Amino acid sequence: MARRTSTERVHGPYKHGRRWRIAVVNAGGRKDYHAFETRKEAETVKRQIERRLYCDQRSVGQSIMEYRDYQEKVKGN
Repeated sequence: MARRTSTERVHGPYKHGRRWRIAVVNAGGRKDYHAFETRKEAETVKRQIERRLYCDQRSVGQSIMEYRDYQEKVKGN
């Protein structure tokens, strides 16, 4: 899986009273908290959010290939 380059991330789940919560941190550092009845539910949502954060990322190899294509096609190098 490609490494994230942004600072978006998900923390948790943490026990919060009788519920479980996760903290979703956006690129600007703002945290949004989401509470769930069970730890399993919180972990499921955390995995879904993490997949969404990772899915738009390119690997280093993909980026190099795109840069090479750009150099050849656009710049003529």
